[in-house]
Amino acid sequence: MEVKDKIICHKCGKPAIGRYSPDMDISGLAFCDEHQELMAAAFYCLIKNDTETFNQLMGTDLATEE
Repeated sequence: MEVKDKIICHKCGKPAIGRYSPDMDISGLAFCDEHQELMAAAFYCLIKNDTETFNQLMGTDLATEE
C-alpha cells in the first residue's frame, strides 16, 4: 500500500499521517486524519485476534481459524 515511498491510508488510499504497528520494521495499519480512530480500533482487533470485528470495520474478509 505504498505510492512512490509514501505511506497511504489502508482504508481510503489518501496520504497517511501515521500508522499503528507492533514493530517499526512492519508497515502496520496506516491512517489518514479521517480514519485514525477506525485504524486504532482495527489494530486493537488484530492484537486481540478478533478477525470478525476487524473484517466488519475494514470491509475485508480475513480468514478466521475454526
